[in-house]
Amino acid sequence: MFSIIKKLLLAVLLIVLAVNILFRLVNFNTKEVALKKIEVVDLQGNAVDWADLKGQPMVVNFWATWCAPCIQEKPHLERARQILAPEGYRFVVASPEDRKVINTYKNKHNNYGFTYLKMLKDYKWFQIYSIPQSYVLDKDGQIVHSQTGPLEWDAPESIAMLRKLAKR
Repeated sequence: MFSIIKKLLLAVLLIVLAVNILFRLVNFNTKEVALKKIEVVDLQGNAVDWADLKGQPMVVNFWATWCAPCIQEKPHLERARQILAPEGYRFVVASPEDRKVINTYKNKHNNYGFTYLKMLKDYKWFQIYSIPQSYVLDKDGQIVHSQTGPLEWDAPESIAMLRKLAKR
């Protein structure tokens, strides 16, 4: 009798564990990431408070210099920035890589007008399990959209989406 109960309890435990893992895989990079918990510095090493970036809509893009899809996405992101910056949008890119590595990339692509930030901890600390990962924030700093994977940010439908989200 006890062995049947033990087997049932073990089966229930395994099912709960499997459901938990599946839920995390399906819902990775959700809008639940708390940007305010992500400690960042600028490329000079000065601490940046996310609250100081509020007041205008913003695209925050988590990326890395070694990530091919991230690099392929950057020209689209820059063209979207050029279109939307006059309308008040800010474009921030953040990576946990060394500041020298990020600076080298920035200097090589000095035509990109992003705000570059260095994360003080790895992505996984913040439930970001794949990159590129982007979040669109409204002027109050609330996440109103998340994008996992690269996007043609300069496509007409993407620009229309960003304009709509800015009006929230």
